[in-house]
Amino acid sequence: EEHSKHEDEVIFKTFNDYFADHAKKYNEDHAEDHLKLEGWRALANQLLDKAMSKEARKEALEKLAKELPPFFDHFLEHLKGEEDNLQPIGRKHLPLDIMKQISRDVWRITPAEKWEVILPFIIKNLPRQLQRERYLKVLCWSMPERAQQFGAILYRNVDAVTWERLRTELPE
Repeated sequence: EEHSKHEDEVIFKTFNDYFADHAKKYNEDHAEDHLKLEGWRALANQLLDKAMSKEARKEALEKLAKELPPFFDHFLEHLKGEEDNLQPIGRKHLPLDIMKQISRDVWRITPAEKWEVILPFIIKNLPRQLQRERYLKVLCWSMPERAQQFGAILYRNVDAVTWERLRTELPE
């Protein structure tokens, strides 16, 4: 939810400012997907609600089983489309000051308590140490005044080995 908010309200908005409506399809996908996800949340709650009849719970399960696999194909296509059609805009066409502003704006629109989950999640799920370090270096490059905050969030939310490896490479 936060990631699509970042894209819709900041990143893709900026891309669309440079190349009119270039990200429109992906904005529309997000809007449609939010509706689907809300429906699946309701179905999952129905499935887990033991007060519901077994038949109603079975129907919810069957509907989820039918609708989710095609969504995963759509989702993969969506991610590949963003990578192929939108990433080059950020990498090749935006000035560094605009790229830094995007990072600042993304940080600003997300509450601190959500960053306590998001930042460690990203670090834990990047498969290589150099990727983790590069991600944090980019954050510190774009928002040096937040380096200690990034460190505090990670210190509280990653294991001791990960923390030590990051702290050693990024003392700031």
